[in-house]
Amino acid sequence: DVESSGLILSPAGGGKTVGFVIPALLHNRMSMVVADLKATLAPVTGAARKRYFKHRIYCLNPARQHEAVLGAPAAYNPLIVLIEDWEDENRHLLLMSDAQEVAKQLIQEPREAGENVFFRNGSRKLLVFAFLYLLIETGELTLARALRLLSDVTELETALYMARASDMLSGDLSRLAADILSKMDTGDTRQFESFREGALQALEPFSPSGVLADSTSRCDFRFSELRTNKAAVYVMPDPTQMEAFAPWIGLVMWAAKTELVRCQTGQRVCFMLDEVTNFKIAGLPALLTSLREFKIVLWLVVQELEQWGHVYGQEAVETLLSQTPVKILHGSRSFKTCKLISDMLGERSIRSTSYNTGRHNLAPITRQVSESAQKLMTPDEVARFEKVILLNGPDKPLILERAGYQEVEPWRSRAGINPLFGKRFKGRVKARV
Repeated sequence: DVESSGLILSPAGGGKTVGFVIPALLHNRMSMVVADLKATLAPVTGAARKRYFKHRIYCLNPARQHEAVLGAPAAYNPLIVLIEDWEDENRHLLLMSDAQEVAKQLIQEPREAGENVFFRNGSRKLLVFAFLYLLIETGELTLARALRLLSDVTELETALYMARASDMLSGDLSRLAADILSKMDTGDTRQFESFREGALQALEPFSPSGVLADSTSRCDFRFSELRTNKAAVYVMPDPTQMEAFAPWIGLVMWAAKTELVRCQTGQRVCFMLDEVTNFKIAGLPALLTSLREFKIVLWLVVQELEQWGHVYGQEAVETLLSQTPVKILHGSRSFKTCKLISDMLGERSIRSTSYNTGRHNLAPITRQVSESAQKLMTPDEVARFEKVILLNGPDKPLILERAGYQEVEPWRSRAGINPLFGKRFKGRVKARV
C-alpha cells in the first residue's frame, strides 16, 4: 500500500505470483485493475475480494476461460473514450488527439523506427478517419465495425467522399478525408494499399468472428467507477494466443488509465500489472513520473530488466528504476540485471588494520587503520542469493524470508483453487496477519 509505484523483479519460478501478486490481491482493499495473463488470478482471488472486501468483480474474459467458476464475462469497448469526447461538448477538443492516441496504441513504434515510419503514420491516419467517421456519421463505433469499413474499399471510398463534404470538427474530418482521397486518386495505388494493409493488420484481432469482437462491442462497466466503488477488474487474455491478445490488453489498459486520470476525484486505484512486458502500453515509462499525482498506483512485475528495455527501450530502464521507490527483488538469472541490483544496494565501509615491522629487527612495529568501500553484494552473490531483498526509498535494504500465500493465514483459507492444478496449494503456516 504505497502512494507511488513499485517494482517486482523476479525470474520465472522465482515466487513473484505466490509471494506478492496473490497476497496483494487477498490483502489489499484498494480498487484494482489486474493483468491476469495466465487466467489464474481471478479464480484464486476474485471470490475472496467479493466476499471479504465487498468488491464488484469484472472479468474481461473474451475466451470465456473457467466460466463455470467466474460466471459470464464482462465486456468493455475501449473506444468509449472517443464516444464520450463526442457526446460531451466540453471534450470535443480532445476527440482528434484521443483518436490519434488509440491509433498509436494499435500501431506502435518499434524500438528501431527505421524508414517505415511513413507507412505507419499513413496506417494510423486511416484508423483515425475510420474512428471519427463512424462516430460522427453513423454513431456505431467499435473496433470490429472499423475493420469492416476499412476492409470494404467501396464503402471506404463512399465514406471518404461523404466526409470530404462535412464541416464537423471545424473541418478536420473533411481535411482528413481529402488527404486520404488524394493518395487514392494517384495512378500508383500501392502506397495507399500499404497504408490500408497496415491498418487492417492492427484491427484484424477484432474481426467479427473472433472472441474480441463481442468483448469490445459494449461497456458493462466503466473504469471511472473504481474511483467511487469498491471493484476489481481482471483483464484475462487467452494465454495460448498472446500475440493476438496483446494489442487488446494494451488498449484496455490505455483506456483504463485515460478514464482514471480524467476522473480525479475519489479513491486511489491500483494497477497490478503482472508480466507487464508481455504487452505494451504506449507512453508507460513517461506516465510513471506523473500517475502518483492522479492517485494511481502501479505495481510492475518484471522477470528481467532486459525485457523492459526490449519493449520500451534501454533508456526506459533508468526511468523504471528511478520512478519505483519500492522494489522487491527475488533475484535474477541475468548478469546485467544482477549488476544493476548490486549497484542499487550500494556500498559499505570496511575498516582494515595493517602492521609494519620496519626494515630491521629493532624497528618499532607500526599499525595503520584504513577504510575502503565494498559492495553490499557482488553481482555473483546476487545471482546466488536465495532470499528476497526489499528496497524502500532511502531506507536501508532489508532481507526477507520467502513466504507464499499458502503459508499465511488468512490468505491460505480465503484463496480459491488454481484451475491449472485443480486443488488447493498447501503449505505450513509461517505467519498470521
